[in-house]
Amino acid sequence: MKIIEDNISLVIAGAWNPAILNPKWIAETAMGRRVGENFQVQVDMPVTNMGFAVVQPRFGFEGISVLANSSSVTFKLSYEDDTSSKLSIDTAANILQHLSHTPVSGFGFNFGFEFDDPSEDLLETFASTSFLPDAVSDESSKLVSQTWAGTLLSAGRMINISATLEAGIVTFDVNVHTEVKTALEAMAALRAENLFSTIKSEVASIIEKFNGQGDRDK
Repeated sequence: MKIIEDNISLVIAGAWNPAILNPKWIAETAMGRRVGENFQVQVDMPVTNMGFAVVQPRFGFEGISVLANSSSVTFKLSYEDDTSSKLSIDTAANILQHLSHTPVSGFGFNFGFEFDDPSEDLLETFASTSFLPDAVSDESSKLVSQTWAGTLLSAGRMINISATLEAGIVTFDVNVHTEVKTALEAMAALRAENLFSTIKSEVASIIEKFNGQGDRDK
């Protein structure tokens, strides 16, 4: 099983003011860094779309990577480095504490996994879409991509799972979502002990079961 590191993140949904969530404010207010202290900031600009929506940059500084827009704040996390991820989650909780008036509706942890040698058990989960080529008149048509998705309710969280089979490779995208009514409720939930490692272990266990047996994972 390969971890898709670019897909590992924490997203906090709400009505945010991106102007407030700049590196200086986050470092000094949410991370407790010395006021006026200089530090390096890496700025990554997403590829500009063809519309007129404002594209916000992703900032990397003081061990975190964060992108804020009017509807969400996203922290990039590390699957393997729990200390790094804890720093980001703690920073997110501190932001929620300092901006407790911000309307927040929930937060979610995102994961990505890839199997380049999927088991027969895993491939069998895509059988429900094998009829698709029969729906077209072209007798030479064939499936080039198959997907399935589902949502589980577990321990008060929504676990959204989607799987894609393409060119013999199976990719999983997983979102573990917690609904909240206030920023302070989100803050308290994020400060639960071992939250990320607990969710990560549960998600990994689910994905490994889909593949039939964990010791085959690549």
